[in-house]
Amino acid sequence: GGVGGGGDGSLGRVRLDLPTLDPRPGGAVRRGAMFDPKIPTVTRNPREPINLVSQTAADDAWQVIVTDGNNATTATSTIKFATDTAVYTPALSAGYNKICVLPPAGELTLEESTNCLEIVYVP
Repeated sequence: GGVGGGGDGSLGRVRLDLPTLDPRPGGAVRRGAMFDPKIPTVTRNPREPINLVSQTAADDAWQVIVTDGNNATTATSTIKFATDTAVYTPALSAGYNKICVLPPAGELTLEESTNCLEIVYVP
């Protein structure tokens, strides 16, 4: 049993945010969308290319949402991975931008279903 008599935990999931896939035995592995770690956190390019890596699944439509410093949505798009990489080039707002990618049926309010990147655009 667990500490304090609470019982053992149940089966669950482990989320690892990695730019490359290193499968481990003993469980199902599904690579979701991950941002390329080389994307700058500050840019002077208003259309900075955002490189994404994911498992190829041409039928899966991933939603991308961009918000500004006021948490207002400034852009939305859908991307599909015909290969293991995709490039998204949003129009960035001056200042703070948060770019989130959601899996099919994912929700922005569910932290476990989103992967976000923060980038500052300096005109």
